[in-house]
Amino acid sequence: MTTRYPRPASLRCRDLITYLRWSIHGDVPLREARTLWGTLDSTASFCAALPLAVALAVFDHLRAKS
Repeated sequence: MTTRYPRPASLRCRDLITYLRWSIHGDVPLREARTLWGTLDSTASFCAALPLAVALAVFDHLRAKS
């Protein structure tokens, strides 16, 4: 039986990237951020979103948004 999600995959992906991006800006270690995010998404999706989140966090830092 497959799990049905109430939100489309694109929105879940955007939320995960945004969550990682802002956890990088803050004082939340990535291991704790993974635990806080929960187990709905796989570790692979978490790791796949990480490079884009880091790039966006660096871009924010360069633009002095953090």
